[in-house]
Amino acid sequence: MVNAVKMAETSDEIIIRVRELQGKPADNITINFGRPVVSAREVNGQEEEIGTAVAAKDKLTFSLTPFQPKAFAVRLGTNRMMMVQPLVSQPVALPYNLDGISTDANKTDGNIDGSGNSLAGELLPDTLTYRGVKFVFGPKTDGAPNIVSCDGQKLDLPAGKWRQAHLLMMATGGPVEAHITPVASGGAAAPYPVRLHEYTEPVGQWENRMVNGRMVDTRDEILPAYINQTPIAWAGAHRHTSDGKNDIYKFTYLYEVAVPTIAGTTQIQLPSDSRLKLLAVSVSDNARDAVFATDELYDQADAKFARIAADQTAFIDSTIVALSTPFPGTTIRYAMDGSAPTKSSALFERPFAVNQTATIMAMPFVNDAPAGPATKLTVQKLIPRGAVKVGETKPGLRLIYYEGEWTKLPNFDSVKITREIVADTILIPSIARPEDYGLIFKGYISVPQDGLYEFGLNSDDGSALIIGDSLLIDNDGIHGDGEVPGKIALKLGMHPIELRMFQCKGGQALNLFITGPGLPKQEVGKAMLFHSPVAKKGKK
Repeated sequence: MVNAVKMAETSDEIIIRVRELQGKPADNITINFGRPVVSAREVNGQEEEIGTAVAAKDKLTFSLTPFQPKAFAVRLGTNRMMMVQPLVSQPVALPYNLDGISTDANKTDGNIDGSGNSLAGELLPDTLTYRGVKFVFGPKTDGAPNIVSCDGQKLDLPAGKWRQAHLLMMATGGPVEAHITPVASGGAAAPYPVRLHEYTEPVGQWENRMVNGRMVDTRDEILPAYINQTPIAWAGAHRHTSDGKNDIYKFTYLYEVAVPTIAGTTQIQLPSDSRLKLLAVSVSDNARDAVFATDELYDQADAKFARIAADQTAFIDSTIVALSTPFPGTTIRYAMDGSAPTKSSALFERPFAVNQTATIMAMPFVNDAPAGPATKLTVQKLIPRGAVKVGETKPGLRLIYYEGEWTKLPNFDSVKITREIVADTILIPSIARPEDYGLIFKGYISVPQDGLYEFGLNSDDGSALIIGDSLLIDNDGIHGDGEVPGKIALKLGMHPIELRMFQCKGGQALNLFITGPGLPKQEVGKAMLFHSPVAKKGKK
């Protein structure tokens, strides 16, 4: 595997990182270059020389032990490859009708997507050369139009024997499928298809397990791999938001749409779809027709899928469900009974409310035929649990401390109690030794009003949270700290709570968080925790 090919940080060499993947020795591997290799050396991750490398003519030769990584710094000589003729291009003047670019000086200037967001003008150059074609962008001054929102406009092309029109475009409000039509003196030519992902849609993913804000691990919940192969002419590392902030790591993309033109073409007609935005157009003589890739530059991953999102996956009254897909020309059909959708299933058109527990299955369709696997999301209606009546209570929880070696939560009923105290909060107590102990917190939690509450349990090692008679969070086993969530509907008042935890070796951690009506996320504090005092012996 070639992990990386990059320019060296402090020299004119090329850094190539490789790795053996099969768990077998690999001898006499060669990498061929289109130029002679002047020098080669083996380097470490900091690009410091750690040895020599074998190079002859235009080849680098090396061997790898099982799973071994290596890196080389290679200096190349004069290019012996055939040079193609320079491409001739000319920018086209545009009838801008929208301000969609802002700068750091005024991030709220511009609105490219109807939500007040704008492209970061400090990242966008005044001119851009992409694959030999020179593009010129519109002005960035406040209030100045710099985008063409497509509405069927016809763009006049400069005179000349141009063979392609190159458009830098983006889609807003979801993926868009449309057509651009070259117009010649003899009439319109065949429409040219345009299929663009939404401008902030990731370029690709590889079996994405982060779905609807949570990690999933079942086959029908994991979103499959895809790679958007539309040429990306420019990418921005952030955008500007309507409240004047940098939306960091919200990548934005401009795609190149290259439309062939026939002799006599004088205009190109844009689609009548305002979701499509045009930023620059150039025409070229396309002198590089004979240049093509000798091999694929990346893996082929073109599975289509539907995303399912709910504002709440556990709810009391109802939840709003929305379906989406990043793929142009794709529709979504869905079923609410856990079965795979068919072409006769409901067609998704707008977000809808769900007021009962349901397993939603969604599937992408193209031309009424399934185009990818079904995806699944279960939403659950919760009935608020009633509070319990308790007698005399005191602040804090009973904390029972045990000592022993375990790799999972034991049956504490069969373990001898080492010590018992009252704990103000749910934390590792000072009485605990560094390793090999267990804890049980018991008592009541008081919630301020009826509603849906989310608990987050963080521990190192295993833990479990029980509310009432329900195991709400199971975070058992040996592991590092990490928060595991659980939702439950509760009525105002006291509810039994029990938290169990064991510590094996190494690091230790324990925290319990709560979020609910009128409660921003916070650690469960002593004001919410109570216990029933233990009656003293000899007294009734």
